[in-house]
Amino acid sequence: MALVWAALEIRRAFHGAEMAAHFVFNTESAAYGVLFLSAGVLNAAFAQRWRGRVGADLRAISAGLAWGAMALGGLLLLLSLIGGWDRGAGTGFALVLALLAGAVLALTQGALISKSESFEAPRFAAAALACVLVWSAGHGAIHWARLGGLEGMAHALWPLALTLAGAARARRSLRRDAWRAYRHDLQAIWASAAWPASAVAALGLWGFANPWWGLGSAGNWGASLAAVALCGAGAWMSLSAARAPHLRKAEWFAPAARVAAAAHVFVALTLLARASFHGGALDAGGAEGAELWTYSAIWALYGAGVLALGAVRDDAALRWCGLALLFATAGKVFAFDTARLSGVIRAASLLGLAAVAILTALAMRRLRMRAP
Repeated sequence: MALVWAALEIRRAFHGAEMAAHFVFNTESAAYGVLFLSAGVLNAAFAQRWRGRVGADLRAISAGLAWGAMALGGLLLLLSLIGGWDRGAGTGFALVLALLAGAVLALTQGALISKSESFEAPRFAAAALACVLVWSAGHGAIHWARLGGLEGMAHALWPLALTLAGAARARRSLRRDAWRAYRHDLQAIWASAAWPASAVAALGLWGFANPWWGLGSAGNWGASLAAVALCGAGAWMSLSAARAPHLRKAEWFAPAARVAAAAHVFVALTLLARASFHGGALDAGGAEGAELWTYSAIWALYGAGVLALGAVRDDAALRWCGLALLFATAGKVFAFDTARLSGVIRAASLLGLAAVAILTALAMRRLRMRAP
């Protein structure tokens, strides 16, 4: 009865005398979600208080109520996001707060119903729900921040940033046993999230959210440098994700992370070169003349550097990455530069590529001779 009364009061607060209206506001839906999660916390607190004093039927009912509160509360909070971010700053801020409050309530409920540090499905579900709500709140805050043409890049990086922060937090045991049990749940969640989060960051920064050839945009030096910095952050995060505990297929993730980091730096250098030829802007369009040659020079030098770094560190992934970049640059020079450039620039492009290839071969030979 108390839950019904609270729901009716929320309805009256949003609609006044028109409680029979057929629509539900975004913030209203979020309020219902927080209400149901709060009811779940009260149910869990009651079950913990009377643990051992009630029969099997009441325990089963309490467990069902816990699952129902998490499912209904989480669903209402996520449904509140539909169109909610475009309804003004006040609504966006309220939704972010509601999502964060829902995450805290879900974790609290899971801690109250936990009986041991071993795996428990309700506690794991509470941890997973909290992660989803925080993840959604982060995307909402990014959209609410109005980052312009760089919003897509921020969205692409957020899952990886959240995974790193969550994994770092999960490394530290919490004081109370009920909360410390979350360590294993969260480690399992973040270990599983590292692969898709890294993939989303790569697809976003290299593809759909890129401000040159993707859907993003950067019209001045400030925005362009911010895009370059985001690519650099992606490289650092990729390398950091390889150190997360209990990664799935860790023996594959580590070299994949190094290749991804090298690719992020490659994209950053390309964007920086593009901005330098267009007054700081990263507008869509092709390249001609000295700009086209500059990309070849930067890519060849960077590929040689990655190859040399892989040789020094005996890292096969980096060696193959650098070698692939050198071959790709050679293909670009012969397929595009020789056809679209003329005169001195064409000759410089070919000679520069040949010089980089010769110097790289000599350096690799010397490194092999020094190897024990």
